[in-house]
Amino acid sequence: MPTDFVELPSQIYEHWLGEPAVLQRFAVHHETGEPIPQTLLDRLMAARNFNQGFATVEFLASAFVDLDAHMMTNVDAATFDIDAIERDRLARLQMPAEIVCRHRPTHFGHIFSGGYSAGYFSYMWSGVPRRRRLPSLQGGR
Repeated sequence: MPTDFVELPSQIYEHWLGEPAVLQRFAVHHETGEPIPQTLLDRLMAARNFNQGFATVEFLASAFVDLDAHMMTNVDAATFDIDAIERDRLARLQMPAEIVCRHRPTHFGHIFSGGYSAGYFSYMWSGVPRRRRLPSLQGGR
C-alpha cells in the first residue's frame, strides 16, 4: 500500500527521536549545553511504553469507525449520520466509556477528503515496515 511507504520516513524519525544516544546528543540544556541527565533519560526510557494499551484501543476504534463509514453502500447524503455510525461501532466493540476515539469522525478530515478514506488503519500498519527496516539502518541485517 502506498501509504506504508509514505509513512515510513516519519516512523523512522519518531523511533530515532526516542533513542538514548540521540537524546544524549540533542536533548541539551538551552543555556548550559549540558546533555540530558542520565536519571531523567532512564525515567524517559522506563515510561516509553506507558499507556500503549489505551492508545491502541483509541486508535483502533477510530479505524473501525472509518472502515464502517466507507463500507456502506447506497448511502443517501441527506440521511447519512456519522455520529450514529460511530455510536453503533463503539457499542459493538463494547468500548469502555473512559476511552474515546482518537479522532472524532466529524473533525478528522483525512477520512473524508480522499487519500486516507477507509485507510486510517494504515498509520498503525506503517509501523510494520519500520520495524522490518530499522535493523538494516542500524547496521544490522
